[in-house]
Amino acid sequence: MLRAIHVIALDGAIHPADVTLRGHVLEVLVPDIDNIRVCIPWTIPGITHQLITTGTLMLTDIPYHLSVELARGLCNAIRNLAADWELLGLKPSEKYQEHMLQAGHCLIKAALLAHDTAEWNAKVDDLANISMQFSSKAEMLLLRGYTERILQLRQSACNSQESTQELRKLENMQAKLEQNVLLNDDDVSAILNHMESSQDIVLNTVDEMDFSPEDTALHSMGSLGMKQVGIATDYRPIEKELKGLFFQTFNSMTLGISWKELDAQPQLWETMQAQVRWCYSNGFPLTFGPLVNFSPEYLPKKVLDMKGNFEDICLCVRAYVEQVVKRFRPYVGAWIATSCVNSCFALGLTVMEQLEITAQVMQLIHELHPTSEVTTSFDQPWGDNILPAPLGAAETASNTMSPLECADLLLQTKLKISAFRLEFNVGYGAHATYNRHPAQWIRLLERWSLFGKPLFLSFSVPSSCNADEKARFHTAPLWDGWTPKQQTQWAAIVLPALMAKPSVAGIDWNGLRDYRTHDYPHGGLISTTGHVKKVQALLAELQKYFSNET
Repeated sequence: MLRAIHVIALDGAIHPADVTLRGHVLEVLVPDIDNIRVCIPWTIPGITHQLITTGTLMLTDIPYHLSVELARGLCNAIRNLAADWELLGLKPSEKYQEHMLQAGHCLIKAALLAHDTAEWNAKVDDLANISMQFSSKAEMLLLRGYTERILQLRQSACNSQESTQELRKLENMQAKLEQNVLLNDDDVSAILNHMESSQDIVLNTVDEMDFSPEDTALHSMGSLGMKQVGIATDYRPIEKELKGLFFQTFNSMTLGISWKELDAQPQLWETMQAQVRWCYSNGFPLTFGPLVNFSPEYLPKKVLDMKGNFEDICLCVRAYVEQVVKRFRPYVGAWIATSCVNSCFALGLTVMEQLEITAQVMQLIHELHPTSEVTTSFDQPWGDNILPAPLGAAETASNTMSPLECADLLLQTKLKISAFRLEFNVGYGAHATYNRHPAQWIRLLERWSLFGKPLFLSFSVPSSCNADEKARFHTAPLWDGWTPKQQTQWAAIVLPALMAKPSVAGIDWNGLRDYRTHDYPHGGLISTTGHVKKVQALLAELQKYFSNET
């Protein structure tokens, strides 16, 4: 957990820090930059374990009281988010105001007590933790109010669209009358029904659309379209027993592909073909990829043996991508070009060289399948990849670059990029994303939305801290509190608010079955014993409310 500690500058950029823990004193050696905020793992009693950011700190040799600064930072982040949303018309609830008032009172008491002593004091921590408890509860209420407001808008917009369609039908019928065109029985019935109910339709529409022009919902019109709730799975066909659950939970599929396994077992091409055809025949929007995953667990030996030879690697990648796209393009609507471009360097290439390969793959897909959408994926979207191992990059990967910088460079190539995909492997040790509180998730998406591209989010979240023999990446969670209940609670707090953001076009749960080979330990929807985890019911509800079916 000490390796996860880092600092954030005013622009949101992450910077590593040298950290030493001596007794009750945590010494953080930071870069010489202004407006430093420190991110530190912390357990809020009765809530959860999160990476919490302090308020802005000045460089000093006199110790701060850590819990007080964390409570101040959390309270400040939530109040700022609420203030931004209030400017857009979303009024926080009275219960939210009460919780924030209690959080402020406890924070002031803790700060006054800390001011009276230079030594560590357990009572200061107790008061600061209570403040963080109230802040966290207020944050949950704030996000719930935002999500409910977006859902109200979606329902109102659907009703308005239905009313508009009815009015257009009536206008067409009236045009027929003016042209002396005979109406059939259905046309006559529609006119009579409309005359009887037109007043009710107008009144209902006015009531449902009763919000001010400054309402935050009006700034989220992009969120009105159908959103995808999908599953990221592999070539193995869905078992007959799971198909009912599959249809109930998802409205899209992302089909992963392992270059390493396809190269070692050519017969898997036919197995994957069957999976693709099944998905296509059942009407699921199919996303295929990533075609090239720079993680060594996905690269064939022949490519790994070319380590450092950029030209030969490019030729090999091109031949492989061309084979895949030509074979599956009749069934695929969207492609993911690459992933782990900014975090895995098993090929001995620099970030710029791997970005060049990404651009070549995207260009080739456009040439072979011009009507498809082409995206690319970034893991550790906060920029955790620049931190030391195990959370971030290996010690030898000194040429890492933040995902935001990588995305910006790709956009500068003028390639036609349909969307960006952000991969969150929450809570694990290696190549992962440390769990943050919900307001930090909202702020991250606001930064990514500045690119003007739709965002697709994929999640792996552990439901156990036990060893997982079926996982490709044997990385244990950094915090030992992950259980099926904790997994579901995390998803229930974070996912609805992220889905409500207008920049988010959909989410994927990264892994269906823990009893088959998968990426991250205990991250699937079905446990190693075949039991369906509770998080599945939450995903099914999200799919229902954001698919415009109800």
